[in-house]
Amino acid sequence: MDIMRIYLDTCCLMRPYDDQSQPRIHMETLAVKVVLERIRVNKWIWVASDVLVGEVLQCPIEDRRVETLNKLEYADLLAGFTKKTAILATELAKKGLDWVDAAHVASAELAACDFFLSTDDTLLKGCRRIDFKLRLKAINPVNAAMEIPT
Repeated sequence: MDIMRIYLDTCCLMRPYDDQSQPRIHMETLAVKVVLERIRVNKWIWVASDVLVGEVLQCPIEDRRVETLNKLEYADLLAGFTKKTAILATELAKKGLDWVDAAHVASAELAACDFFLSTDDTLLKGCRRIDFKLRLKAINPVNAAMEIPT
């Protein structure tokens, strides 16, 4: 079996900064840590993107922005934002995704990711309802930590 390609969106990478007293948030934070550890030990390939970097750069809280950018240095691949990315993102936005979310999904899809991870329920539902097939599967990091083979 090939090594799985995983894309974590900004919500995943910023999850540790959310209110950890909420059980769901705490569980998702732990799951993101599991995913990043599997990437660190070369069980999975981490694909990041120009879209992700751009969104992280917009974080107004400096320590969060810097820590998250430091994490991105460990990504195995960086998907550039190309004309193909813009075209696919536009198609996905027409199907109901927010444009930035669509750009994340398009980046992951064109980078041949197997899984797109997000903690955003609206985005995950949007990916499931798109009427043309994406190669990747959009799931919550908790599901990824439990279901994706290592």
